[in-house]
Amino acid sequence: MLTLNENPKSEFALQLELANICYAEGDLEKAKEIYTDSFNKEKNTDNFWFGLIGVLMCVDNGYYHDFTSLISKMEITKQFIIDDWFGDMPIYFDSQRAIGISLPVKEKDAIKKLNTLKKTQSDEDVLGKIELMKCSLHKHLGEKVQRLKAVKASIKYLNTYHYKFILSELNEAYSDVFYHLVESNKSIDNLITEIIITLEDEYSFRQVFLEYLDSFVDELHKQKKYKLVISLYEKFSKQQIDKADIWFEVGYAFNELGNLEKAKYAYNKSIDIKGETSATLNNLANIYKKEDKLDKAIDMYQKALSLESDDDLVKNNLENALNQQKEITKEAQKKNAINKLFLNAVELLKSENFFTLESLYNFLLNCKKEDDFDNWNLPIQDEMFPVLMNTNAKKAFELKDNWISKNYIIQGEETDEYDIPYFHINPHIDEEVNRLRDIVAEINLPQEWLTGLSNISIFQLNELNYSETSKKINKVNKKYRPLIIRDYNELIFNYLVGNKKSTIVLSGSFVELILTYYCERKQVKKIEYTNSSGKTIKKDLYACVLFDLISFIEEKKYFGNDFFPLTNLSRVYRNFIHPGVIAVR
Repeated sequence: MLTLNENPKSEFALQLELANICYAEGDLEKAKEIYTDSFNKEKNTDNFWFGLIGVLMCVDNGYYHDFTSLISKMEITKQFIIDDWFGDMPIYFDSQRAIGISLPVKEKDAIKKLNTLKKTQSDEDVLGKIELMKCSLHKHLGEKVQRLKAVKASIKYLNTYHYKFILSELNEAYSDVFYHLVESNKSIDNLITEIIITLEDEYSFRQVFLEYLDSFVDELHKQKKYKLVISLYEKFSKQQIDKADIWFEVGYAFNELGNLEKAKYAYNKSIDIKGETSATLNNLANIYKKEDKLDKAIDMYQKALSLESDDDLVKNNLENALNQQKEITKEAQKKNAINKLFLNAVELLKSENFFTLESLYNFLLNCKKEDDFDNWNLPIQDEMFPVLMNTNAKKAFELKDNWISKNYIIQGEETDEYDIPYFHINPHIDEEVNRLRDIVAEINLPQEWLTGLSNISIFQLNELNYSETSKKINKVNKKYRPLIIRDYNELIFNYLVGNKKSTIVLSGSFVELILTYYCERKQVKKIEYTNSSGKTIKKDLYACVLFDLISFIEEKKYFGNDFFPLTNLSRVYRNFIHPGVIAVR
C-alpha cells in the first residue's frame, strides 16, 4: 500500500489538484470548499496562495465575503510576496512522476478579479493586501511597471513602518524598471524623479535604497544626468554616501554644475575613503585650474601621473597647465611694464594745461560709459576720439598723439571683431585728473584761462603759489578785494604768457595797491618821509605813487629789514613808466 505521508506536501498537492478539477468542471461550491480547506491548512506557508486564489475565483461577482473573510484575518508578512511559487511536486519521495501545482486560472484573470473586488472594498487593510497579491502576480508575469504600481499602491494603504519588507519589494521593483528602461534605451528621468519623491516621503526607504544607490548613480553619471545625481545625493546623510561610495560621481556632478567648492569637498571625501587615484587627482587639478590656482593644479597633475604614468589625459592637462603658467608669467611681466609706464605718467599731469585736463576728464568719463569698456580697455576708432574728448577732430588727433607719447593711453596689438584697435587706458590718471580739476574749481580761475590758453598749467600756478595767495586775497575787505584780484590775475596772466614789460608794470601797480591797502588798514592818512637830499616829503595817502609808499614803509620799518628789494622794483618800474628818469635812492 502507498503511504502518502512519506512526502508531507503530497496531501496538499492532491487536494489542490482535486479542487482545480472541480473548478474546471464548474462545481464552484465543491471547489471553494476544498480551496478553503487547503488555505486553512497552508495559511502559515507560501502555499496559502493557491487556496486563496481558488476561493477568489469561486465567489460570485458582487459577493466576496467568503474571500474577504479569509484575507482580513491574515497577518501581513513577507509570505504575501512570492518569488517562485509554481512547479511540480512528487506524490511520494521515490516517485518518478510528479503532479503539477498551479492556480486554477491564468494570472491575468486573477488580477482582473482582484481589481473588480477592490472597487467594492473600503477597508485599507484589505485593499493593501489585494495590492500585494497583485504585485506578486505581476511579478510572476514579468510585468515590471504594473508590479511597481501595485507595490506603491499597497504602501498607500499600509503602514510601511510595521511592514518593512514592502519597502524591500518597492526597492526591487524600482530596480527592475530602471534596468528595463536602460536596456531599452528609454529615458530614466521620470523614474528617478519619482524615486526622489519616494525618498523624501518614506524616510525608511533611504536605508533600503542604499543597496542600489551606487548602480543608479553610476548610470546617471554615464548619461550625464548631473542634476539628478545631486538630487539623489541630497536625500542621504554623508555616512550613507560613504557606504554607497559615490563621492567621485557626486564631485564630478557638482563640478559640471559649476559648484566648485562642493566638488572639491566630494573629491576629497573620495580620497579619504578610497585613497588617491589618478582620476580623482586629475579632476581636482582641473578645478584648481579653473580657480586660477595653477601651482596647486600642476602639483595635482604631477601626483596623478606618479600614480598612472601612461595616462594621456593627465599628461595633456599637465602640459596645458604648464603652458598656461608660462603665458600668465609673460603676460604679468608685460602688464607690470605697462603699469610702470602708467604710474610714471601720472606725474606729468600737473604740467598739463587746463584744456588738456578738461579733455582728459571728458575722455575718461565717456570711455567708462561705453558698453565695450572693460577693465580700462576699449576698442576706439579714430572717428570716436573727438566725441570722447568733446573737441574738434584736429585738436582731438593732436591730443591723441600727445597722450600716447605720455602713456596716458597705449594702443594695443589686439582688435575687436570689426578690426578696431583696443586702447589700454591708464587707470591711474583718473583719480589725479579729478583731483587737479577740484583744485582748479577751488581757486576759481578766470574762465578765459580755462578755455582760451594752452600754456597754463597747475604746475606753473603752484610754482607761483597762486592758490595760497588767492586765498589770502579773498580775506581782504570788500573795497579792495575786487581791485586786488583783478590786478593779481592780470599780473599772473602776463607773467605766464611771457609779457615781460607788462609783468613789470603790473607788478608795480599791484604793489602800490597793496601798500595803499596796508596803510589804510593802519589808519595812515598822511605820508611823511625824508628823501635822499634830506628834505622831508609830505603827501596825502591817495596822492602817493609807488616810490612814496616804498620810501615811507621802509623808513618806518613796518616790514623789518626784508623790505629793501622793493626799492629795486621801484627803480625798474620808474624806468618803464618814465624812461630816462632815474630814481636815486
